[in-house]
Amino acid sequence: MSLISIQFGAGGISVEREFEVVPRVGDIIHVIRDDEEFDLLIDLAQHSQDPDDHRMKYFLHAHVIDDLPAEMSRQMDRARR
Repeated sequence: MSLISIQFGAGGISVEREFEVVPRVGDIIHVIRDDEEFDLLIDLAQHSQDPDDHRMKYFLHAHVIDDLPAEMSRQMDRARR
């Protein structure tokens, strides 16, 4: 499992979560923070190696999806093209 830092929203909300597979740009993830649920679309992914212990660090930036069914439909349309 990889511990990944995720930043999203207008206020720059930041959370750390563990993922078995690192999300990529375009992926949709579901995050719960302080009893609030967010559907997020990843729009930036940065990976770097920690020089001290040589472990990979992952940073994701995402935006909150207001209408999940509409976003899923858009992604399905893109995949068909």
